[in-house]
This record gives sequence, C-alpha cells and structure tokens, in this order.
Amino acid sequence: MIEVLDVWRGFWTTATILAGTLLGFLLVATSTRSREFFGEERRSPRGLLYQALTAYAAIAMVGLLILMPMLSQRRLGLVIAGLGALLTLVSSWRLITVPEGSRILGILPATLGELGAWVSYVMISWAGYKLMRGAAHAVDWIAISAWLLLASALWMSIQLLRKNEI
Repeated sequence: MIEVLDVWRGFWTTATILAGTLLGFLLVATSTRSREFFGEERRSPRGLLYQALTAYAAIAMVGLLILMPMLSQRRLGLVIAGLGALLTLVSSWRLITVPEGSRILGILPATLGELGAWVSYVMISWAGYKLMRGAAHAVDWIAISAWLLLASALWMSIQLLRKNEI
C-alpha cells in the first residue's frame, strides 16, 4: 500500500495546498462583503457559500488523511468512508431541501456544482469502503473524486463571486 500512496503523494500535497488556499481566498472574499452574505434578506448565497467551503475543506481533509503516515490502509479507508458518508448525507439533505423555484426543470438543484459535489462525496464514500476492504486501486478513485470536487467547488465559487460582484 505504501507504494500506491507514494505515487499519489505529490498530487495530494498539491491538492491539499490548493484547496486550503482557495478556502482562504473565499473566506477573505466573503468577509469583505459579509452583509451581502449574512444579512437576512439574502439566503441563497449563504447556502452556496457553505457548499463551496465544505467542498474545499473536504479536499483538504482527505488530502491530509492520505498524507498521514501513521494510518494503515484499513483505518485510512474507514476514516475516508466515514467522512464521505457524512458529507453525502449533509449534501443530500441540502439537495432535497432546495426550494422549488431554485431547481432546474423542477428536479435538479440550481447549480451543477452542488450536484457535482454530491457525486464526489458518494465516490469518496465508495472508494473509502473499497480501500478499507483492501483494494489499493481505490486511491485512484479518491483522486478522481477530488478532481471532480475541486471543479465543483471552483464552479460554485465563481457563481458565488459573480452573483455578489466581489
């Protein structure tokens, strides 16, 4: 298992740094316009903000877990599967409770970024479970889900920043 993780070490180092940096930039951008995001009259940007921040934090957390040298393959898979399951449940609840007026064709959530994040969380859960069961190739699927999650978070961030003209 160590050889498989060594191949991805550079990727996870870069992904973790990138996610942490973008998380910080988004926090600074929103703090400069806090009235627009946290005032009572505008509720939808706040939800999108939380989704984007959660996506960046999830990438950073998974990256840090993978880079930790003390976790065995089984424990690493268990922790990643648990994190993915928790994020899937929270994201599912968010998608279910989206108001009808904010849906595409009355079915899909308003942003494809949120849907992409949900798919990424499901993939992380599945790959974590596979990793826990001994499938070393599951690390590849975790990396693919991180790419999708990063693209989704960037899409949500761009939408958020364009809506609020930050």
